[in-house]
Amino acid sequence: MPHVVLVMPDRALRLLWEHAFSVAGWRTDPADTAVDALATAFNAEADAIVVALMDAMSAEVGRETLAELEKDAELSVIPRFALVTDDPGADFPGVRVFPQPCDPFWLICEADAALGRETPRGLGRRPFSEHDTDVMVHACWWALVAADLVQRVMRLNADGMAGEALAAKVAQLVGFRADIQIESGRGDAPQGRNFPCYGEKGGVESGIVILEDSAASKTWWRVTLPREGVSRGVAESITAVARAVRLVLRRDSGTKGGILQASE
Repeated sequence: MPHVVLVMPDRALRLLWEHAFSVAGWRTDPADTAVDALATAFNAEADAIVVALMDAMSAEVGRETLAELEKDAELSVIPRFALVTDDPGADFPGVRVFPQPCDPFWLICEADAALGRETPRGLGRRPFSEHDTDVMVHACWWALVAADLVQRVMRLNADGMAGEALAAKVAQLVGFRADIQIESGRGDAPQGRNFPCYGEKGGVESGIVILEDSAASKTWWRVTLPREGVSRGVAESITAVARAVRLVLRRDSGTKGGILQASE
């Protein structure tokens, strides 16, 4: 089982990342100081180190940790990742930076890839258990998933992607992240239920999201959930990302239209 050291003085943030790595099959160890981080990484033969550079306290600890790791010939080869609100790349070459908001899934994918491992598809799609803490962490995680994906929508659009191509690309991203099938199309919408009302129920029927409804045609997603459905957090995340795509499409085309219209 691979091992990651989480240098995160913020206990709430650490709880989420411990949960995410554990679900992905990693062993986790926390560290509150640079000394703790280096000792743990050396003694446990760490496979990855994640530092948070997000506020004054965590940034001080995280930067000291990265600087000390860089000085050590053995520890400096461990893959290092930083959660940031700004880019420290100039100070710490070789550190993979993840701007916030960051869904842990994408960082874990890179950490797994460095070890030749494959990250489980749909990571965290269901709460780890029915315990209140696990349910709370799950809800927080999928709110973060939505924020991360919305940020990706905006970056794709800023890079020149628009219209049907943007809708299709985001459908691919969301489908890959949640491990569900999302078909993107343009023209007459297929038969199905209104996805935001359909949400958690699942089954064999499709949920439809209308992204753009112009006089000429419609841009839509057809979401096919697993028979057991998905959690409320996952359903709400899909709806939030679809809303962001709809706003971008409407802005780019200068048209108005509904997001939630669907045939019954």
